Amino acid sequence: MSARYVSRILSLIAIMAAILHLRLQAQESRIVQRYASGTAMTASARQGAPDGGFFLVRFPNVPEQSVLDSWGWIKSLHPRYHIVSKLLPDSTVLTWSSNHNWKASTKLIDRLYALHDQDSVTLIADAAGTAHVLRQAAANVYEIRIAVKDWPAFAADPRLHLADVLRHPHTESASANADLSVDRVNALHAEMPALRGNGMRISLKETLYDTLDIDLHPRHIRHGGEPARTETHATLMATLIAGNGNSGPGSLGAAPRGMIASSDFSRLLPDDAGIFSTLQIHAQNHSYGTGIENYYGLEAVAYDAQVRELDTFLHVFSSGNIGTDAPAEGIYAGLTGFANLSGSFKQAKNILVIGATDGNRTAAPRSSRGPAFDGRIKPELVAYGEGGTSDAAALVSGIGLLLQEQFRLQSGAAPSAALMAAVLINSATDLGAPGPDFITGFGAVDARAAARTVVDRRYATGRVGQGNAFQMPVPAGTGTLRVTMRYTDLEAPANSARALTNDLDLWLTDAAGNRFGPWTLSAFPHKDSLTRTAIPGRDSLNNTEQVQARSAAGGLTIHVQGRKVSGLQTFALAWQWIPDNYFEWDAPAFAETLDARARATLRWSTNIGGPGKIFYRQGDSGNWQPLANVLNVEEGQAGWETPPAFGPMQLRMDVAGKSFTGPQFLVAPRLRPATGFICEDSALVWWAAAPGASRYRVYALENDAYRLLGETVDTTFAFRPSTVVSGIVAVSAVAQQEGARSAAHRFSANAPGCYVRNFTADLDAAGAVQLQLELGTPVGLRNIRWFRQGMVLGSETPGNGFVYAATDERPPQGIVYYYAELELANGRRILTDAVPVAVTGADEYVLFPNPAGEWIRLLAKGLRGQQIVVTDMQGRVRKSLRMESLQQEIPLGGLPAGNYWIGVYEDGKRQFGARFVKVR
Repeated sequence: MSARYVSRILSLIAIMAAILHLRLQAQESRIVQRYASGTAMTASARQGAPDGGFFLVRFPNVPEQSVLDSWGWIKSLHPRYHIVSKLLPDSTVLTWSSNHNWKASTKLIDRLYALHDQDSVTLIADAAGTAHVLRQAAANVYEIRIAVKDWPAFAADPRLHLADVLRHPHTESASANADLSVDRVNALHAEMPALRGNGMRISLKETLYDTLDIDLHPRHIRHGGEPARTETHATLMATLIAGNGNSGPGSLGAAPRGMIASSDFSRLLPDDAGIFSTLQIHAQNHSYGTGIENYYGLEAVAYDAQVRELDTFLHVFSSGNIGTDAPAEGIYAGLTGFANLSGSFKQAKNILVIGATDGNRTAAPRSSRGPAFDGRIKPELVAYGEGGTSDAAALVSGIGLLLQEQFRLQSGAAPSAALMAAVLINSATDLGAPGPDFITGFGAVDARAAARTVVDRRYATGRVGQGNAFQMPVPAGTGTLRVTMRYTDLEAPANSARALTNDLDLWLTDAAGNRFGPWTLSAFPHKDSLTRTAIPGRDSLNNTEQVQARSAAGGLTIHVQGRKVSGLQTFALAWQWIPDNYFEWDAPAFAETLDARARATLRWSTNIGGPGKIFYRQGDSGNWQPLANVLNVEEGQAGWETPPAFGPMQLRMDVAGKSFTGPQFLVAPRLRPATGFICEDSALVWWAAAPGASRYRVYALENDAYRLLGETVDTTFAFRPSTVVSGIVAVSAVAQQEGARSAAHRFSANAPGCYVRNFTADLDAAGAVQLQLELGTPVGLRNIRWFRQGMVLGSETPGNGFVYAATDERPPQGIVYYYAELELANGRRILTDAVPVAVTGADEYVLFPNPAGEWIRLLAKGLRGQQIVVTDMQGRVRKSLRMESLQQEIPLGGLPAGNYWIGVYEDGKRQFGARFVKVR
């Protein structure tokens, strides 16, 4: 590398550093300009500053949390700039008296500084004061119209904690289908086939979904407040939550019997609790965002309050799809890839925020990440969302319905939101290093493990006050015990520096008195700190805590204590034993059907490392055949090109000297039906033969389920269209077992009509006309006749083919019409549409009809800018026009009846001439 090249690189680095420095200076200058009241305070002014005021301080370096607390931390504007309520004798810290702009969101401040003093702005705030109230948007939240010049006085009102602009949400994915095996929903469906979300109700807050979609109809909950606009995104979310798979396997949701109501997300505040009570809804999905917002906003306060009020209501939010962006405000400002949740409402404590993974359970790069504005763990969980975090949130919402259903079956009552969250979090699969992190939270949702937690009643609730302690021995187990505590915390005031109000402690002890604390993460605003592995400690930030400990002689005991509690705080616990060297097959699940000759993903759960070998066999007694070598079994998945088989199969994993045999599943061909014909009184569908099939079943969709229409040993099935009102059928192949149904086939869509799919007539280079008839089906067809303008050209008896052809060797000149006639076995005759063919024969031009009426046509073999001239018998020109079509129509209106002459000229030379008669 030359010295000149190195010099250029160093110069470029220096320039970039200078630009960055200037940008940082401009940003810091803007903070001082907007939030300081006057110039920096002198030492004497600091000593005389009154108590109870607010100050803008700038630290020389990013301070630790304990330092901020000692200064009476109010709000972070930047990693080094903060609003505080105390002044300490530290000459390295620059200090200004603060105005009250810190009570506004950054978006509102930007808007205020962009307007003139006489302009007005609409905002929402948790105090009205003397401002003009447009309406009360929620409890203690007002929509206000205020003049810019009146803002300083309004902001100084001690009742005001936060003012914000009205924001417009946007959806956060464009999903196409789901893979229920990634988060073990398929395994849960197989293990608990009756658990389908029966009687469970959820609200979808965004736009209206397609209530007539065959995967969702007729499970729509109608009410007066639903959105007016229908969008595809809402339909996709509804399908992920509760699609019943009628249209095909990719449209099966987590809770296929659940019912869905729609709510308008243009209002970011929570819906009225009375609506949920009236409609008996206990969960709501939120797959939308507004951009990075790092503060405890009015909506976050309202959602925390609503969960506390309703207690059993589960709010599930997507984390956002801006995981590679950096926040522009708060203590994490400028940190790319962190603290980029898309909306201040996602900063709430009592909701669940869900990030996204891909099919390999790797965090999606675009999935928004934590920490929350105050260092709390966000997102709490991740789930499969190839299309974005919208998909992941919808999937978890559907799993939540299944857990609510199981709780109701066992106890007859709805579980608390805290208990639901504790179960989901505790049963999740930890990803990456042990413990939670700010990318995947506490791990990937495991639907089967969560449901097993409920079924096995591995949960409890309790209540503690200030200094009170709760303890409970855990039933004996082997391996590692994981315990999660979650509580619905009292909402903090809007714009609080910390969201947590009540602080509970969780820990485990063994019989020897050893103490095991919960996982904690470093929330210091630096990438190296935020990516550190979790370590046991004491948590005073989160209302979710999780602790793990190895099984010990004498057992383990769970402890919960109220460290800082106002009144009594209820909490929920969930636990599970994670055995050493466990292995369990996830996909294919028991009785699941894989498509023959297709790519399948095999999945399993394990903590066994090292290489392994996968085998498969047909039935439960066939010979084991090698399938794949796995380099590291802990990766949890492998691909498989399924064999061209039709029947039951099993898988086996050999690893670490042990064999693990999976449940029996089915490999079967999935049929693709097509429409043969649709007549008034009959219709026919057909499909390709499936090797190994002994017969086939045809189903008709009625309302939201398929009914058996009939069975056949053929690959065609005829029926009356009137018996299938939906116009949708599906077909399955049957051998010893029945294979999966085909995707929904709408036999009336793009239907070929009554037997005829297509009929064409084309003039070839030799002057002959080639006829071709394409049939929907030859079944029930006795004869085909070919016609030229009423004259039979020939006939034939059809075979099993779908395409038939004939030739007219000597067609007459002019526009000639051809058609075909089909004679059915029942004597019925069907005619195709007549197709015109322009025939010129050996001549360059053909003139017809002759005699003519109001028009006459001239056919030509080519266009070369010819001129057409019509003259009477005295040689007078009556019409003159340029030839613009191979079938030129010449109007004769206005010419009296009589004889005329037509000529075609090129470059002044006549190429064609003929006499014709006009009869009227």
